[in-house]
Amino acid sequence: MPFINLSKVFSYHNLKSLAASLLKIKEPLFLKKSEKRRDALSGKLLYNLAPNSLAVLFLLVAGMNTHLCSENGQGLLRQEVQKHGLIFEDWVRTEFFEGGKAEGYTAKWDIPAEQNLLFGKIPVNPKATKYGTPVGLGDALRQFEVNEPFLLIIGYWQQQAESKRFVKALALRVDPENWRSLWGAVTKADLELLDAVIKDRSKTPLEVRRAAMAMKNAHPFTTAVFTLNPKIDDLGQRRLQCSLPFQAVFEKLAPGVDPKPEDEPTLFGRALPEPFYSPPRYLKKPLQPETLDENKRSSRKKKPERKQTDGSQNRTAS
Repeated sequence: MPFINLSKVFSYHNLKSLAASLLKIKEPLFLKKSEKRRDALSGKLLYNLAPNSLAVLFLLVAGMNTHLCSENGQGLLRQEVQKHGLIFEDWVRTEFFEGGKAEGYTAKWDIPAEQNLLFGKIPVNPKATKYGTPVGLGDALRQFEVNEPFLLIIGYWQQQAESKRFVKALALRVDPENWRSLWGAVTKADLELLDAVIKDRSKTPLEVRRAAMAMKNAHPFTTAVFTLNPKIDDLGQRRLQCSLPFQAVFEKLAPGVDPKPEDEPTLFGRALPEPFYSPPRYLKKPLQPETLDENKRSSRKKKPERKQTDGSQNRTAS
């Protein structure tokens, strides 16, 4: 049997169905002898297994996880984690832009200018975020390269028990000159250098995280209003994203607007979506380089010697 990578051969729904079928089999599934090798390009382990091996089930689950965590915007996990954002963005599109939608997850604008017939015929970026927190803007280089006016629509929500309720909405026309000024002394070359450091696959995630943190906390990045958010993990994620702090949104883009939450918030005169079920989420944050270093130092500390019992002392003395 040839080596296969199930997460590439089957779609998520195929994998789910196959896993469900295996679980319904009454006879015991025995783990048969398997072989494995690491793919030279992807670095993933590929397996050669008997069809009725229990390990096939493990691979199905692993394949499902691969699809769930994919960055193509179709993963169920992403949809659940960003449910509040999707609800707000879909509402904005439906209410004001006739359901207008970008061609893909990585498109430059969420709503192209040609679909904005009511508010200046400029591209639109709808965003949703927790009240009082920065608004995530995605790829830093793409934001730096913005060279046309656009409409930034932000929906702020607050957690109320098991639900989220929108409490504030902003519709801000942003000119490219004002947007560029938020970068301070940062140049495109600076961002490209930091991006290259983050995507250097010759170094471990810990080494890259340490180098990226040192750069973002030094000049010229400290002159920017934007916050740079390097995304680095052990699963292969290497991206440079950015966000705009809550206070900066009102000071730089909406001066004079009261930032307090509202009981009956509206956008363009229409009430925001009703509260929806969405329990608080708890995402495990990656350890920072200094934390990992401290853990290593702690593990190297000499263990205390065990005290001898009276009997052992007596034996030694005799």
